[in-house]
Amino acid sequence: IEINSSNNNTIEGNWIGLNAAGTAASANAERGIYASASTGLLIGGTSAASRNVIAGNAQMGIYFDDVDASVISGNYVGTNAAGTGDVNGAVADTAKSGVFLTNGSSGNTIGGLTDGARNVLSGNNHFGFEVLFGSQNNLLQGNYIGTDATGLVALGNINGGAVFWNAGTGNVFGGGAAGAGN
Repeated sequence: IEINSSNNNTIEGNWIGLNAAGTAASANAERGIYASASTGLLIGGTSAASRNVIAGNAQMGIYFDDVDASVISGNYVGTNAAGTGDVNGAVADTAKSGVFLTNGSSGNTIGGLTDGARNVLSGNNHFGFEVLFGSQNNLLQGNYIGTDATGLVALGNINGGAVFWNAGTGNVFGGGAAGAGN
């Protein structure tokens, strides 16, 4: 799914890069969701019906390129539809992260303080989450990174949970409020 220079759109309730059973990769040649030069997007939501399951694609699960004031919540990125297993291992490792923010993406929220807002960013062939190249004031909290959907079983990302590289200032990873920790 591609959104380019288009604002206030919602993507919810999809399986992207999975077979019809939600158990194995049926990969796209590129990213699961790619958004650029846009604002006010909602990817997922706080109900199970709003959840996107994005895995097995040849590149990143969710890629924000100069996207501002948007929300990614309640999704499973890198897992099967049940959130219990990795489907990305079947695809050759080409530096695919679950959620990728780049080129000044700012003011975005990934996750949240409630169970319904939590993303599961696990089983990816690179990092669960990356912030790069001037992206700033993004909030990443309340997510399961490197676990299954219960938060109790390890389901690691190959290179780690999160990375901030040449990112801007003001990015928050976790926080002191109840439910803010990743």
